[in-house]
Amino acid sequence: MKIIKINNKYVTEGVPYETHKRGKNYAAIITGLDEKFGLAREWLTKVNVESGKEYMFGEEQKPKKGMIIEIRATYYSGGGYPSPSESDGFYEVQKNGELVKIEKNDVLSRFSKKEEVYL
Repeated sequence: MKIIKINNKYVTEGVPYETHKRGKNYAAIITGLDEKFGLAREWLTKVNVESGKEYMFGEEQKPKKGMIIEIRATYYSGGGYPSPSESDGFYEVQKNGELVKIEKNDVLSRFSKKEEVYL
């Protein structure tokens, strides 16, 4: 997975997407901690490209090295049980645009105090 530039827009490439109607998909930039939801997020926009569904960064959301992105592509059974994709999780943006998977504990440790969060 990586981030590429298409027509002056930054778009993900190779991100998992659950196509079933009970699938839940999203990608978001982690911006800090949130009292209600645990992590504060800025949502990326879903777009259709030749290779399928991907996510596009907004005008003010230029990807930077060290930025953390959460990607989810989860199928829910008829009973409501989630089956997350193997690729679900948190990713750190590298200088070349590659996305490297990191653990949730690493994400939380980066935002250990609200005063350290820059929005």
